Amino acid sequence: MTTPRLIWGSLSWRGRLHFRGQALRPRAWWRQALVRRYPELFRYPGWDDPHQSLMAFGFAHGNGWARILGGLARDLRTVAHTTGIQIHVTQVKEKFGTLHVYCGIAPDSPDAWKAVRAVVQRAEQVSARTCEDCGRPGQLMWKDQAWYRTVCRGCAGTAYEPVVMK
Repeated sequence: MTTPRLIWGSLSWRGRLHFRGQALRPRAWWRQALVRRYPELFRYPGWDDPHQSLMAFGFAHGNGWARILGGLARDLRTVAHTTGIQIHVTQVKEKFGTLHVYCGIAPDSPDAWKAVRAVVQRAEQVSARTCEDCGRPGQLMWKDQAWYRTVCRGCAGTAYEPVVMK
């Protein structure tokens, strides 16, 4: 098994970092802007401790879902203000081709959980129809019948094919 080797010195004229000939996506500015705008959701005591939260590792998905995350954060803040709870986002990632967001709330309340879950589910459903890379309309596709992603035809290229539900 070979270990991936990152070539740090191979910056192209556009400033992109390359890994084995493929351009790596730079850290997106929207991630830092989102954290600055909603610090109560993303920067809470213990956010940088992997034993308490996985937000120390950042957002584990493509840049195409930036608007979805912005709307989700706005809606979570509204739920927090209307119900009087604190909401902490503990992990944001892509899983099986859709967005998955994990939260914690305090104080624990069944009604507050319902409101938070409804907002998160709405964002997850929108991500199932939005390209993870560019934000255009997309669909669930797979690569080698194992790797699922929601992407548009342009971002999928020839590596991914649509998932057909039978």
